Amino acid sequence: MLVGRSGKLTAVGDHRQSIYGFRGAKVEIIAELWEKFKKAADADVIELEENFRSTPRIVAVANQKG
Repeated sequence: MLVGRSGKLTAVGDHRQSIYGFRGAKVEIIAELWEKFKKAADADVIELEENFRSTPRIVAVANQKG
């Protein structure tokens, strides 16, 4: 029902930018999709690793495990 006859789904998400958390959005949903897509033979996961909005220092601090 979600994808209709095409059977194709595109999902975009970034768990580090959970800007809709205040509205009840769940980061776990993107994590579940990521796991399912990684395991599926007919799916591709493309990870965008470059950040064009923040300085390298901000990215390094954001990626530190606290």
